[in-house]
Amino acid sequence: MPRENVAVCTAPDFDPATCYGKHAFAHLCDPQYGDGCGGWEIHALEGDRAVRERVLRALALHDPKLFFGVGHGSEDTFTGQNLERLFWVCNCRELAGRVVYLLSCLTGAKLGPDMVAKGALAYVGYDREYMFVAMFPPMCRDPITEDRYAYAFFDPPLVFLATLIKGGTVGDAFKAMIDRYNYWMDLWSRSGEEGAEHVVFFLKWDRDHAVVYGDQSAVAGRYVPTARPAIPGAALVGAVMGYALTNTIEGAVVGFMLGAALDRVRRSRA
Repeated sequence: MPRENVAVCTAPDFDPATCYGKHAFAHLCDPQYGDGCGGWEIHALEGDRAVRERVLRALALHDPKLFFGVGHGSEDTFTGQNLERLFWVCNCRELAGRVVYLLSCLTGAKLGPDMVAKGALAYVGYDREYMFVAMFPPMCRDPITEDRYAYAFFDPPLVFLATLIKGGTVGDAFKAMIDRYNYWMDLWSRSGEEGAEHVVFFLKWDRDHAVVYGDQSAVAGRYVPTARPAIPGAALVGAVMGYALTNTIEGAVVGFMLGAALDRVRRSRA
């Protein structure tokens, strides 16, 4: 039976966008989010370890109640390092009994429902492309501390995960994430900053395409207010799922579409 207060996450880092995510998810146990992640054991598979063999081994060894990850996605596939397929429709039974969150394009269209049909307690993700805006030029930055545009897009996923870490239900966490998108939309709509209208547009897009399936009363664990946990093998990291340049606003910011690289690979193999 999956173990409460145990999580496995995947963190590919093969391009600028995944580097953004790697830095962002390193903040999960910060005071403003998981507040030390007390009582939790979090196993992060980063970089070249974010491959199917390692993921399946970690799931079997640690049997986590929570699985979360970032990576390129399509309607039926979620990937890791260098676009290696991790889970796909009809091949995701290893997630049975677990709460799943995927920060990825499109997996909410088919893969998420299939995960729940195969026994996952709940799935949260996005049924269209996940978009975010970042400073130009694209490079490796920490979106929480170094990029005021991208911060608004990586903060809501962290709020979702932190709510689960603190013992909230899937429904609680999903609502907290949606509320956080609304918070940033309101803040940016009143900011007067260059590119604000683009930030608000893509925040609304991501909010409106966030989906939840399965048991919204499910919990992944319970928070124990103690020192931050040791994270075996590496610092806790996460990543977003590839990128494609979509627009430039007078050289100041650039928009990213997460999942486009996977589409390019599929077209090249067709």
